[in-house]
Amino acid sequence: MKSKLEKFIKKYTLNNEVEGAIVEYKESSLFTNFKNITSDVVGFVKVNGFDIDNERLTFGLHNNGVVLRMLKLFGDEIKINFDVQGDFVSTMNLIDANMDGSVLLADVNILQDQKPPPLNNLPDMDMENIELSSDILRRIIKAINAIKESELVAFQCRGGKLYFVVNYSLQHDTDKLVFDLQDGIGYEDFILPLNASVLKEVIDSNLDANICKLDIAMNDMVCFTFKGNDFGSKYYIIKSS
Repeated sequence: MKSKLEKFIKKYTLNNEVEGAIVEYKESSLFTNFKNITSDVVGFVKVNGFDIDNERLTFGLHNNGVVLRMLKLFGDEIKINFDVQGDFVSTMNLIDANMDGSVLLADVNILQDQKPPPLNNLPDMDMENIELSSDILRRIIKAINAIKESELVAFQCRGGKLYFVVNYSLQHDTDKLVFDLQDGIGYEDFILPLNASVLKEVIDSNLDANICKLDIAMNDMVCFTFKGNDFGSKYYIIKSS
């Protein structure tokens, strides 16, 4: 279960983009809804295949970096259990053949302000179910890494093609990389700028996915949906001004 717990935490913390989250356990799965510090990404992560004695739990996990560093010290096979005091889940215990560890958990009431807003009023997606291969996802990461000062990336539709732009700027000319993602779309021209760091972390934490689909609301946001053998994740990234 070590690798599953690491996977779960990395997919919602996004390399410290998310400080804490309210986590639920039921039916052998951990799942959480979350937002990042700047509230320009809202997401959902679910990882299956946990073997925990409790039937159902809700707890606050806030010291994610500590947990990930602790997990590096454990063997591949660990047992996870929880200390529960009434309705409060106080501690997550990690146990392998040679080591025990305990993680203090947060009161979920304290983390309420870190819950994402409700997603009842999402805009209609103008472009849906665009499949992105693992090769394209890796190319996006390499392109962002190539221009490290890039603050913005953008999805752009121009002349019936969808492009990805690295180091996008509306104010002035910059070094940039542009590559096409899909032909024959037939939608009106648009450009949708996004936070480069956020998008990179979303993709980087889901490179183990078997399927990635992209939806675009051309004036508002993009939505990435990933599916793997034992997980599902979804991220809404809001347009950057």
